[in-house]
Amino acid sequence: MPKVRSKAEFFRLSQEMVFGNRLQQFGWKLFDEMFQDCRNARCIGREPWYDSELPPMPEKVSVRNVLAGGDERVQRYRLGPAFAHAHCVSLIKTHIVTPEQLILDESAPDHLVTLQAEVRNSERFIDMRFALHSGVGMRPAYAAMKPVSGIRAVTILKEYLDAPSWDNLCEILHVYSESVVELSSYSVPVGVLGLSTIIWEVRNY
Repeated sequence: MPKVRSKAEFFRLSQEMVFGNRLQQFGWKLFDEMFQDCRNARCIGREPWYDSELPPMPEKVSVRNVLAGGDERVQRYRLGPAFAHAHCVSLIKTHIVTPEQLILDESAPDHLVTLQAEVRNSERFIDMRFALHSGVGMRPAYAAMKPVSGIRAVTILKEYLDAPSWDNLCEILHVYSESVVELSSYSVPVGVLGLSTIIWEVRNY
């Protein structure tokens, strides 16, 4: 059975849409190109007249890295593009990360989050830690998460995940049966597929 053994591997598979819905994600090279392009075009969300082959720049950007365990010096959330770019330039100049280790993505609408959960297979069918309507990002929500398992976990998931997101989660748990799945659901469509739920991570690390 397949396993996801590093953040770098997860990021690559997520980019290939193996795990379904995700936010817009960028490596450093693409984000730098987008930022320089926007400096010339005032294009947060793009000016109507502006034509470019590059993706539109999100209003808020989060900065992460592919290193196991992450690095608090790297992680920043809900930054404006200029602040995110300056932060990454500083990280690279001070050799905290290499450009290839950076992940940037559009920031999720935390104020509209309905469910945040960490899900895995178990002898009780599913074990889950979850928080409801936290109003914060995934990492801060962990402090408020409560454990649940079995049919109660399934009931909560089906209440907050739309049908395609539930089917996608079941497929992940079937194929990556020993992995932990991190997800968030929202009250509005999100991500590149416009579903209720974002898959943040599928991991065996």
